[in-house]
Amino acid sequence: MKRSILKKFATLICATIIVFTSDAQKVRMINNLPFNQNNRVRNPNPNPPKTNYKFRTIDGTYNNISSSEKTEFGATEIKLAREIPSEYSDKLNGLAGASRPSARLVSNELCDEPTTIFTNRNLSSFVYVWGQFLDHDITKTPTATTESFPIKIPANETLFTLDIPYTRSEVFTGTGITTPREQVNLVTAWIDGSNVYGSDDQRAAWLRTMKDGKMKTSKGNLLPYNTITGEYSSTIDSTAPSMANDKNKTVKTFVAGDVRAAEHPALTSMHVLFVREHNRICDRLKAEGVRSDEEMYQQARKEVGALIQVITYQEFLPALGISLNTFTKYNPNVSPDILNTFATASYRIGHSMVADDILVLDNDCEEVGQGVFDLLEVFWNPQLVYEYNIDPFIKGIASHQQYETDLKVNSVLRNFLFGSPTAQVRFGLDLAAINIQRGRDHGLPNYNAARRFYNGKAATSFGEISTDITLTTKLRSLYGNINNIDLWVGLLAEDRLPGKSVGKTMHAMLKYQFEKLRDGDYYFYLNDPYISARLKVQLKRTKLSDVVKRNTSLTNIPTWVFYAEACPPTIQTADTRASQKTSSDISIAPNPFKESFVIKSVDAEKYCNVEIFSLQGSRLKSFQFESISQEISVPMHELQAGNYFVKIQTPTQNKTLKIIKMD
Repeated sequence: MKRSILKKFATLICATIIVFTSDAQKVRMINNLPFNQNNRVRNPNPNPPKTNYKFRTIDGTYNNISSSEKTEFGATEIKLAREIPSEYSDKLNGLAGASRPSARLVSNELCDEPTTIFTNRNLSSFVYVWGQFLDHDITKTPTATTESFPIKIPANETLFTLDIPYTRSEVFTGTGITTPREQVNLVTAWIDGSNVYGSDDQRAAWLRTMKDGKMKTSKGNLLPYNTITGEYSSTIDSTAPSMANDKNKTVKTFVAGDVRAAEHPALTSMHVLFVREHNRICDRLKAEGVRSDEEMYQQARKEVGALIQVITYQEFLPALGISLNTFTKYNPNVSPDILNTFATASYRIGHSMVADDILVLDNDCEEVGQGVFDLLEVFWNPQLVYEYNIDPFIKGIASHQQYETDLKVNSVLRNFLFGSPTAQVRFGLDLAAINIQRGRDHGLPNYNAARRFYNGKAATSFGEISTDITLTTKLRSLYGNINNIDLWVGLLAEDRLPGKSVGKTMHAMLKYQFEKLRDGDYYFYLNDPYISARLKVQLKRTKLSDVVKRNTSLTNIPTWVFYAEACPPTIQTADTRASQKTSSDISIAPNPFKESFVIKSVDAEKYCNVEIFSLQGSRLKSFQFESISQEISVPMHELQAGNYFVKIQTPTQNKTLKIIKMD
C-alpha cells in the first residue's frame, strides 16, 4: 500500500469522517498535541515541546524532543539508516555485486536443506515466531511497482523453469539521483506495539471500539474481520484498513495493526494474544476507577508496548545468546532508526529457523484435528485460527524445536513461498534467493565490510568465516573474492559463538541495533516516567508464558517458552491404538526423491488411494492399492522434476502432503 493512501484523510470539514477526526483529536487532547488536516503529528512550531507527552504518538514522532532535528527519530516513513556506506554498482542505483552469481544459484548451493537440522540449544519455534512478530513492530519496507529485476535461474536449475519474480524496494524520495538510493521504513522503529495498534491514525481508530478503551474482537475473542460488524458473517467494510491478503477489499480476513498478521496461524495467534492482553488491562483499569475511554486505551497501549519490550530483552534476545550492555538511562543522543543492514540482512536470521510444519496440540499434548500442518498449507490461511482458535497453535510452537540458525532454509520457504495468496496461479518463490537479491537491491555492504566495521578486522581467508570445509569451498567457488560475499550469506555462514545461536559479526550487529532501540527510546519501560515504580516491577517480572496463561486456557506451558518442552509420548496398548490413529501414522520417504517414493503406514489398511496433483490443482496421476501394510512404492519417473501435492486416502485417514521430485 502506498504511503499516500496510508496517510491521506479528508479535511476536518467533511462530516462523513467525523468519527476519525474526533478520535484523532482525542489522542491529541490527552497529549496536548496540535491537530492538522492530514492526521500527521507535526507541530507547526519549529521548537519542540519542553516536556515529553504522557503517551507515545501513533506515528512515533516526538519521542526525542532534545532538538527540532530529532523529533522524527524512530517515526514512520523515514529512511532506513546507514552505519556503513552503500555499495551500489554505479554508486547511486545499480544493484550491488554486479559480478556475483545468481541469487538462486547461491541459494541452491548453500541454502538447500535436504535433511532437517534442529537447534542444538533446545530452542522452541517460539523464537522465530516472536522474531517475526517483533520484526513487524519495527520494520516494513515497501516494494515499488515498476522496477522489476527477476532473479535469474542457473543453467543447472531443476525446479523453476522461469526466472523468479522480484521487484525492487521503493526509493526514499529525493535519493538515487545525485545521492545514493535509500529505502523507507513505513512503521515506527520503536518497540511500541505498533504491530498491534498500527502506525497511522486511520488504522488505529478502526481497530478500537471507542468504549472502555478496548480493541475490537470477533467471535472466539479473535481479531476483528474487515467487515461492517467485525464478524465473518458480515459484509466487507470498505473503510477497513487493508491487509496484505486483502489489498483490493474483496477477501474477508482479520485486521490488525500490521498488514502481515495473517501470514500464518502462529503469527496471527501472537496478534490475538496481545489484543486480548490489551482488553484485559482495560478491565483492570476500569476496576481501578479509570473512566475515560481514551485514558484506558492509551494506558493499556503503553503497558502492552512495555510487555513486548520486556519479553524481547529478557527472554527473546537471551535465548538467541545476544548479550547487551546493562541499561543505565535514556540517551537522547542515540538514534534508534532501523539500520538497512539490520532490516535487510542480520534480522533475517529467523528465516533459517522456520520449521516446515506447525504442530496443533491441546493443553494435554493431544493432537487437535490432523495434529500437524505442513507450512505449505498455512500460508495466508487465517481461517485456521477461526476454526481452531489460538491455543493449539501456541501449544504447538512451544513444543516444537526450531531449526538450527545456519545458512539452510527449509524447502517450503526455498521453493514454495507464495507471492500472491489470492492469485489463480500461485508462483513458488525462494525466500533465500530473495534475501540475497534484496541485499543487492539495497546496496548493502559486503560481508567483510560489515565484519570490519563491527569487529575491527576483516577476514583474510574463507577459513576465518567457518570451519566447515565443505561450506568454505562452496563460498570460494561461488564468490571467488572474499570481499564479494553477500552480507546475509556471510552472516549465516559464520561459526556460531559458544553457547549462542549466532556468529561474531551477527552478534555485534544485533547488539548494536537493539541497544539503540532501547537506549534511544524515552518511553522504554525502565525510563518512562509515566509508568509507576510498582508497575515497572510487575512488568519486569512478567514472562511470555504469563501472558499466554492469562489470555488462553493453556496451563501446561513452559515457564520459559523460548525453550522447547516436548510433549511426553502417549503410551498406547494394542486395544487403544486403532481408536487413536493420527495423521502421523502415514508418511512419505524419501522427500525430495528421484524415481519413486514410499508411503509408510504404522498399521495395515484395507485400501489406499493415491492422487498426484500439480501446484495449480490439476490431477496428474492416480493409484489404487487394495491394501497397505507397512509400506508401498509409488513410481513417479514419468513426471518432470518439480513440486507436487500427493493426496493419500485410506479407510481411516485423508492426508495431503507436498513432494519434490529431483532430476
